[in-house]
Amino acid sequence: NGEVDLSLNGVYSADEVIGSALAARAGVPAQWATPVQVRVNNVNHASSTQGMFGSYSYVEVEDQTFVTSHFPTDDNGNYYRGVDGVNHNASLQYSTDITSYETLYPKENNKEANDYTDLINLTKALDATQTPDASFAAAVNGKIDVKEWRRYFAFNVLVGNGETALATRPADDDGLYR
Repeated sequence: NGEVDLSLNGVYSADEVIGSALAARAGVPAQWATPVQVRVNNVNHASSTQGMFGSYSYVEVEDQTFVTSHFPTDDNGNYYRGVDGVNHNASLQYSTDITSYETLYPKENNKEANDYTDLINLTKALDATQTPDASFAAAVNGKIDVKEWRRYFAFNVLVGNGETALATRPADDDGLYR
């Protein structure tokens, strides 16, 4: 069917499926997830613990297809995956070290263009040592869709998201499109 990547989650998969459906209804861009059973020699190895309920979640792969699907009128931007499974430091902190961006925010599309300028400019605008209070609102408004970010943060609070993400702190395991 043209699929080249497959992403399955076996931990709290039911929560992921429900969260995906709620995000879609709330207008919050998020990976689509659906419950699936994986069988090896006709045996389902999914447990009934850890929120699996006997199933995995088949999760949409975050790549250019994801970007085109979720941002169809603006699919030329960069999609970053905030990851730091050890220290949870993917919290949009400004740095002059480009490798920190490459490590904490790997690109999921446009990988051939090793250009992190948009993300660096965003973190710089969010950094109090780089952006004076008097120009903070204008600097941030020029870098993000404030209405969309408000929706994202409100959604995470209302659903009681317990996953590490930008909205819940410590930051890890989230996506950022610019």
